[in-house]
Amino acid sequence: MKKSYTYWLVNTKCLVVNDWRKSGLVGLVTVAAFGLLPCSGLAQSAYRQSNLVSDIPGLAAVTDTNLVNPWGIATSSGSPFWVADNHTGLSTLYNSTGAIQSLVVTIPPPAGGTNAAAPTGTIFNGTADFVVTSGTSNAPAKFIFATEDGTISGWASGATAVLKVDNSAAGTV
Repeated sequence: MKKSYTYWLVNTKCLVVNDWRKSGLVGLVTVAAFGLLPCSGLAQSAYRQSNLVSDIPGLAAVTDTNLVNPWGIATSSGSPFWVADNHTGLSTLYNSTGAIQSLVVTIPPPAGGTNAAAPTGTIFNGTADFVVTSGTSNAPAKFIFATEDGTISGWASGATAVLKVDNSAAGTV
């Protein structure tokens, strides 16, 4: 019986999904997805690339102008995929077919910054740590973002992440 495994890849132009159609690849897909295993011999016959989302019209099934220079990607067991949109200062959420979700999160720039933040990475936080304060609410950040600006922000709710660490003055990247 053939099995299908799905994982997401992000490059500088497009968000893609690959369907593995070889049997016996349990556990191998995760390793191959992160480049820890040479898979060039498998690549031509083992998967089919489907361009799901791009900021370039006509390149993928869905066009999203927020998806400019995507870097980090994260998900939890019950969430959509969160992608760090490096050149727009956002994190856009997508379901497993690439459909844009209604929540788009703004990643704050450094204190006093006027340009959009430049997020490079995002992770899911399943712990009670990394508490962020938004208004009168304190809650653990569900997703955490690192930026080229030298900042770390956390998102617990709403449309804007909360700036938690700002090392921008030190020139941290």
